Amino acid sequence: MSKLYNEDGEEIEAFTKEEFDSEVKKATEEKESKVSELEKTIADLNEKIKGVDNKEANFKALREAKEKAEGQLSGIKEEFTKQINDLRVELNTSKLKEKISTISGGNEDVAKKIEQFYSSFQAPKDGEEDNRLDNAIKLAGVSVKSSSDAVRSGAGAPAGVGSKEEISPEVKGLGLEKFGLKEEDFKK
Repeated sequence: MSKLYNEDGEEIEAFTKEEFDSEVKKATEEKESKVSELEKTIADLNEKIKGVDNKEANFKALREAKEKAEGQLSGIKEEFTKQINDLRVELNTSKLKEKISTISGGNEDVAKKIEQFYSSFQAPKDGEEDNRLDNAIKLAGVSVKSSSDAVRSGAGAPAGVGSKEEISPEVKGLGLEKFGLKEEDFKK
């Protein structure tokens, strides 16, 4: 596991990509095994239903057993989906914190500002995470060409504060409206 730091500066552990893939594979194999067993049980019960002579007496019991097995199968599938989604969220959060740490150059105040502005924007759609992060970086006053370039290049040098980069009207409007910034704050 990778070691990262939370908002309080405490060291925490997070999954690496390889560990995440391993956990997903392990969970998938376990759930697929249970799913196969339950599907076999359902198939066996369906076969029993076909061969029963006394329909009234046996159908009820077989239907109940089949419905119970189907309910268990549905529950396992839901649990599996939830676990996979939780692991994805954890991995994405870990990646975001890593990017912010790289961009802030280890400066906790700058990292906290970026995180605050990042969380103030709407949740991104697929492919828009870097735009959201870029806007948060601009509002925090950090000078970086783009967050994705900084992370891809492995740039670990401290980011420049007091950027001369032009701030888009959209980002400026958000800063003025939601964060109580003044026009002169953008000229610094």
